[in-house]
Amino acid sequence: MFALEGILTRFLKRRGWLPVLLAGWLAVGGVAGLARGEALRVGVAANFRPVAEALGPLFEAEAGGAHRLRVSSAATGVLFSQILHGAPFDVLLAADSLRPRLLEERGLAVPGSMVVFAYGRLALVYREGLAERARGGCAAASPPPSPPPPPPPPLNPPFAQAVDCGDYLANGLVENADVRDWLAAVLGVPGLRLAIAHPEHAPFGVAAMAVLEHYPLAADAKLLRGANVGQAYQMWHAGGADAALVSASFRPPRAVAIPPALHPPIEQTAVILQRAAAPAAAQEFIDFLGSPAAQAIIRAQGYALEHPDE
Repeated sequence: MFALEGILTRFLKRRGWLPVLLAGWLAVGGVAGLARGEALRVGVAANFRPVAEALGPLFEAEAGGAHRLRVSSAATGVLFSQILHGAPFDVLLAADSLRPRLLEERGLAVPGSMVVFAYGRLALVYREGLAERARGGCAAASPPPSPPPPPPPPLNPPFAQAVDCGDYLANGLVENADVRDWLAAVLGVPGLRLAIAHPEHAPFGVAAMAVLEHYPLAADAKLLRGANVGQAYQMWHAGGADAALVSASFRPPRAVAIPPALHPPIEQTAVILQRAAAPAAAQEFIDFLGSPAAQAIIRAQGYALEHPDE
């Protein structure tokens, strides 16, 4: 046996293959595994997935390759259920503080590890021509024609600013505007098909329902519920809805920001889970979310860093 191994080794040396095979073994084996770092498994609320994916390379670079971010995305309520049933996440990035607190109460999250690192923003996206169907308000100030909306890009430029509800942008978001009359008119359009995230699973759906308490739909309108806020956006993008209340971070080509006073704060939270296989890496990631570099990216993606009341 040993003689055969010796013959094989001398043969490989003569052919020059031994260094190649050794390098290949190292690339697949433990040394490379250490170089690539341990995987940090993060469950991410659907609205925040593009931002988490943008933050991943920066976090990995700052960690010197010691950690690799692995993202799984769903509605916050769905992730909560998955964790209850044993999903092996190290960190949960939720769109509310309710589920992290419930996980802590059930002994599934590390006590005191939850942080609020940003606040989500709600926006109404709508199809061209919907403003003309609205009654009163700012209905006369419909935006100029534009090509069909593209899918939301993973990274977006900073928000454009607007000063009043008649100041629309062909490719941007109307914000910092008094749009309440406009919202009442548009959401009250007869036969409107409005898509939202399902409030049972998604905090953005809860926020959307709060808006509809202020501005009810017409009697013949249809309320369509997506499994998460991303699916609600896709319903609108595919033409299955006239409008949708979704995350402003999707940066749709035509949208109006919803005043934060119309809905509960959408808290973007992070919490370390008790079954985390890499608790130290999990804490490093949560600390990273509060760093100036990460906060700049989060803000650029359409999230607020201060509480809406501040």
